[in-house]
Amino acid sequence: MSIVHVSSLNSLSTVLEGAKSQLVVIDFHATWCGPCHQIAPRYEHLAKINPQVHFLKCDVDAAQDVARHYKISAMPTFIFLKNGKQVDMVRGADPRSLEHAIKKHKSFTSDDTAFLVAQTKNAQSLASNLPPDSEVELAERERAEKHINSHSSRLGKDVEIVRKEVADGWKAMGNNFLKDSRAGDAILCYSEALRLDPTNLVYRNNRAQAALQDKCWGMALADAATVVSKEPDNTKAWIRLGKALRALGKIDESINAFTAAAIASPSSAAMSEISESERIKASGSGCKEHVTPGHGPEAPEPYTP
Repeated sequence: MSIVHVSSLNSLSTVLEGAKSQLVVIDFHATWCGPCHQIAPRYEHLAKINPQVHFLKCDVDAAQDVARHYKISAMPTFIFLKNGKQVDMVRGADPRSLEHAIKKHKSFTSDDTAFLVAQTKNAQSLASNLPPDSEVELAERERAEKHINSHSSRLGKDVEIVRKEVADGWKAMGNNFLKDSRAGDAILCYSEALRLDPTNLVYRNNRAQAALQDKCWGMALADAATVVSKEPDNTKAWIRLGKALRALGKIDESINAFTAAAIASPSSAAMSEISESERIKASGSGCKEHVTPGHGPEAPEPYTP
C-alpha cells in the first residue's frame, strides 16, 4: 500500500475516518534528520508487505499542527492509532521495535468482526429487496428447464447431472469471453448458467465481474450483494460490490464494502480500492458514471473468478 503524506490535522482526520478500526502508523520525520533517512527504506518496505495497515508520513516542520497534537519532541517518532486513538509509540530509528509494534496491533479486533457482521446484514437487506425476476426472465428460465429435460432424456442421463454439465459449460464459455474482454457475451453465458442453477454463487459472482466490465452497475450490485449476503468471507464479491457502489456514486458505502473485504481477507487489492474511494471522496467529485448500462466497457481488470 502506498504511503500517504499528511500535511495537516484536517488531512489526517480524513485518513482516520476511512481507516476505521484498521491500524494507522504515522512516521514523524524531518528533512534534516539523519536517522529518519536511514529508516525510511525499511518503513517503505513495511508498507508494501502490510496492505491492511495505513502508513503515513508527517514532516514535523511542514505540518506543525499535527506534530503539536501528538507532542512530538524527537525524530523519528512513530505513532500507532486505531479508531482515531493512540495505542502505541516507538521513538528513534529502531526497525525491530517498529516491526514488533505493527505485528502487535495490525490484527483485526472484535470491532472488525462486528463491522463485518453489520455490513453483511446491509448486503442481506439489499439482496432481499431486489425486484423479482421479470416475466421475460421467468420465461427464459422455463425454456432452459425444458431444454435440459429434453436433452437428458435423449442422452438417457440423470437430469441433475446434465443440468450441472450444461451449466458448467456455460460458465466455462463465460470465463473465456471475460478473458477476451467480451464482457457482454460473458454476461449472456453466466445468465444461461444461472437459469439452470439460480443459487450457484460462483456463477453469480462471475457475472458480477462481467457486469462491472460492461458497466452494468445495477446487475453488478445485485449479484455481488447476493453473494456476500451468503458468503461474508468472499473478498472478491465484496470488492465487486464496492466497485459497483462507487460507480453509482455511493462513495461511503463503497468504502464500507472494501473495508469488509479487507477484514474478510486482508489484501492489497482491497486497500488500494479503499484509497481510491477516499481520494474521490476527498476531491468531492463523486464517481457516478453517466453511461447507458451495457455500453462502453471499462478497461478490464485481470480476470479472477
